[in-house]
Amino acid sequence: MREKPLGEWVDIRYMAEKTGFDDVTLQRLIDSGDLPVMQVASNPQRTFHKIPRRLVDDAYAAVMAGGQVELKAFCRSWSARNAADPVEAVA
Repeated sequence: MREKPLGEWVDIRYMAEKTGFDDVTLQRLIDSGDLPVMQVASNPQRTFHKIPRRLVDDAYAAVMAGGQVELKAFCRSWSARNAADPVEAVA
């Protein structure tokens, strides 16, 4: 596993490695809208998802605290606590 990602956004693989959740599970949470992400399209056929590093760090801390973590509920709660005013992207 990589020691530290660059920047404030990480990829699905990093989150899967750090928290122990399967990348397919993470993709399903993204598809359902429960895992907050930023979508980056490199071309019309490929879209990448970037996850807030703070979310990954908080999820890791929750997993390491010893209890069971229901990731869907955790992501919803984290999103609510860290919600900001929506910002419209400008290309």
